[in-house]
Amino acid sequence: KTNGGNVQFTGRTLKNTDLQESFHSLDMNNHQDVLKLAEKLPTLDAIVLNAGGMPEEYGEFNGYENQFSSQLLGHYVLLRNLIDLKKLGQQSKVIWMSSGGMYFAKYDPRLINNSANKYDKVGYYANVKRAQIIVNDFLAAEFKESEITFCVMHPGWVDTSGVRSAIPGFFEFTKKRLRTPAQGADTAAWLIGEKNIPSGEFWFDRKEQKKVVFPWTKNTEQERETLYRLCEDYYQSICQN
Repeated sequence: KTNGGNVQFTGRTLKNTDLQESFHSLDMNNHQDVLKLAEKLPTLDAIVLNAGGMPEEYGEFNGYENQFSSQLLGHYVLLRNLIDLKKLGQQSKVIWMSSGGMYFAKYDPRLINNSANKYDKVGYYANVKRAQIIVNDFLAAEFKESEITFCVMHPGWVDTSGVRSAIPGFFEFTKKRLRTPAQGADTAAWLIGEKNIPSGEFWFDRKEQKKVVFPWTKNTEQERETLYRLCEDYYQSICQN
């Protein structure tokens, strides 16, 4: 609990046993377990979709590349199920934790499965972070009448164990300029508490930002819609299993 709020969180493992009551063990690649979690969770005022990671080796889960499966489809399944269960409603906030790395990426559907020979963990990470922004756009439009506010944000470059292990060269080069985890989480916390936030926007340091800076990273509307339909169709299929 913090400032009167009850915070629920997930992860594969928990080191601090003092937080056990609020912790849910979850692998975001296990989408049936994701559905079970949605059933257990209470009604939420906000949800931060924060799973990340850059596996060293190429792998697939549920027919999709690891990062795409966990960081896009896993998040989407959880979010959509919470909406269907009416555990997200008026004035609730959805916050996707994207990355500034997506600015250099155009969403490429060729990277989401059967693509081991092309695997570059940083490039795939940027690809799924760009995909999150696209999907958030569609969710904001699709569920406009629900009055859920859909946000996506860049936390800045943060000193985390994931950054240290996944991109050690980047960490060594930037370690004196990296943010603390609290600084990285600041915009997410601000979005949760702030009223009258426009839905469907991309945020950095509490300000709306452009989603596309370089023209060559802009997807066509057909590419964008195909990605959204893939997520929704996948969710519907998971619910039927």
